[in-house]
Amino acid sequence: MIKILGSFGNRVANGGTTSFLLDEEIAIDAGNLSKLGKDVIKLNHIFISHSHFDHIADLPFVIDTLFSERKETLKIYGLKETLNQLQNIFNNKIWPDFRNIKLLNNKASVEFIEIQTNQTIKLKNFTIKFIYANHTVANVGFKITKNNKTIIISSDTYLNDKLIKEVNKDDILFLECSFPSYLENLAKTAKHLTPNLIKSFIDKIKTKNIFFYHFKYEYKDEIIKELFEKNIISNINQILEDDETISFKKSNTIYKKNTYSDAFYKLAKIGVELSTQQNIDYLLEDILSIAREFTNADAGSVYFKNDDKLYFKIIQNDTLNIFMGGRNESIKWNPLNLKDKNMVAVLSAVNQQVFNIEDVYLDK
Repeated sequence: MIKILGSFGNRVANGGTTSFLLDEEIAIDAGNLSKLGKDVIKLNHIFISHSHFDHIADLPFVIDTLFSERKETLKIYGLKETLNQLQNIFNNKIWPDFRNIKLLNNKASVEFIEIQTNQTIKLKNFTIKFIYANHTVANVGFKITKNNKTIIISSDTYLNDKLIKEVNKDDILFLECSFPSYLENLAKTAKHLTPNLIKSFIDKIKTKNIFFYHFKYEYKDEIIKELFEKNIISNINQILEDDETISFKKSNTIYKKNTYSDAFYKLAKIGVELSTQQNIDYLLEDILSIAREFTNADAGSVYFKNDDKLYFKIIQNDTLNIFMGGRNESIKWNPLNLKDKNMVAVLSAVNQQVFNIEDVYLDK
């Protein structure tokens, strides 16, 4: 799974700048690595897409934090131009040049490793390809494969046919969208995407597993509303948030950190979708997904009652990997007979009552 440490194009109190964690040792970009706390010492490999500050902001602190406890050299990967720009920070004036400072075990504390566009490397269980990104400075996106499943991170980019060609049918794509469409001139100058620009090429992208990130925070709600209105997204879960993780195995599953503040935010997201989502089945699917997040439920169903039967409308089960209704395959299960009082769903529907079984394995 990839954990999103920071999903925004600028930093605010409750949102960090771009940073992804592949596992405890490997990170993509350094916009919000301080979120790791003391676990930052476990990082041994950091891939930097480009030299803009929102992608490198925490890099000096990664090297400095718990320096005396670090045992392995921290390897920083980037294009030649990116590494040259980093030297302007690690210049012994803005920040120490840790490349000339040894760890207590006499290993180098930091190593800069130059990469090139279209180069592929293998690291632990990951294969990482560096792909072209159309930006104002030299920049790469990342095509990350594990267990024959691929997640592609676009990085900051303007219109980019080379990115489109990299995406295959079953891939997961993280695609930037920084500005609303009325700021398209600004987006063109800064080489970022808007919903209008995305609409112009999205039909060329082979996969439907597309998630959006890198919003400028102040425009986030406007951008999300536009993405719905232009039918670019049909699911609020396609918006990446800090603390979410995306699985390489199940592209339709997003795992979220479940806190009270997150719960209020999820309710706000439902409100946005209620005002934009035209498909009732999609809306029910999203409401069930978020209801399961609130309750940490492994599975859930939505039924509708007609005559003497309960018909399945939406079915979700993580453990059994069963997803029917809404955007998924059509319902294959037979309806429940309201005369069958041995079923909890039937009892709940007939009696208009909530049933809470403390331990289903012990209950008779």
